[in-house]
Amino acid sequence: MKILILNYEYPPAGGGAGNQTKLLAEEFVGKGHDALVVSSHFKGMPFFEIVDGLKIIRVPAFRKHKSKSSLLQMAIYLTAAKLPFFILCLFWKPDVILSFFLMPTSILAVTGKMFFGIPCIVSLRGGDVPSHMPGNTGGYNLLFKKIADFIVRKADMFTSVGSALSETAENDFPGIKNKLRTIRNGIRVKQRYRRKYDKINFIFLGRLSPEKRVYELIEYMHEIDFDFNFYIIGDGSERSRITALLNKIKDSRIRYCGWLDKKEAFALLKKSHFMLMNSEVEGLSVSALEANSFGTPIISARCKGMNEFIVPGRNGFLFDNAEEFAKIINKVVNFTPEEYDDLSRNSQNVMKKEFDISVKAEEYLDLFEEVTR
Repeated sequence: MKILILNYEYPPAGGGAGNQTKLLAEEFVGKGHDALVVSSHFKGMPFFEIVDGLKIIRVPAFRKHKSKSSLLQMAIYLTAAKLPFFILCLFWKPDVILSFFLMPTSILAVTGKMFFGIPCIVSLRGGDVPSHMPGNTGGYNLLFKKIADFIVRKADMFTSVGSALSETAENDFPGIKNKLRTIRNGIRVKQRYRRKYDKINFIFLGRLSPEKRVYELIEYMHEIDFDFNFYIIGDGSERSRITALLNKIKDSRIRYCGWLDKKEAFALLKKSHFMLMNSEVEGLSVSALEANSFGTPIISARCKGMNEFIVPGRNGFLFDNAEEFAKIINKVVNFTPEEYDDLSRNSQNVMKKEFDISVKAEEYLDLFEEVTR
């Protein structure tokens, strides 16, 4: 089967959706299919390459930051991708189109459906569903809604990364219900690292955007009265606010590391005992899955997306406020090495049983077969 994949984010640029695109595309190729990704170009990367059989086209979008893409850059991607997209539809003749995000890539996907009769599937990620993360679409909700309603009518199927996101999408777009399937994000399980349980290392890994509430997380950690390391990895619109806070409190236990490439980020993740998250809402955090895959449990605010992923005491803990957060931190710091090792092992076992990327790829392939019959 020929699978055309559209996403304006692809490693080394972008976040969880870009990483998920790469993992799924590699799995499709590994299972004997012909996959091709059309994404945005980023400095230092080739405009076209073939990696282990996976074809990648990167079109100009003038993207300046690995961590984020502006509306203008998304629009440039959409414009620049039109020509290669139409050429691929005419001459490469994909059997199915998989588009990540409702906007902007799905405009191309439904165009392929309308002009060439190619079935298309849209993967909803969270930030592209207005009521799930209102801040991501707030300034252009009316325009977004009109285009999104058109895409909902024309696309063959939709997937979402969790039941909470599916419920929100059904409320925002009533016509989507019979076209929507939940296929959660997947991960390749890593080697579990047995960490010495003395000085505790915490980590945050993700975009520094308002809904992640990292500023408040730093305030919570600053109030903790024992010695620890807290590594903050990421970049985004909240960076200046966060660095200003760190300069003000001058807490040597809390370190901002900036945006790191995957190898550097994983090196810190391997030695971290817990990942900290304080999001207002999530789709299904790929960073959290990666942490669990290394055997790193999650301590997260209770929110959409994380509620259906974390089982307290099994692969992490959930909190509702600063007081509960402090209680959890004081609890885990008093774990015996054996108690921590059990939690670490269970965290990785959750990934093996429920989030194996190979299984998720098969779920997509089953859906491709369904829409191409």
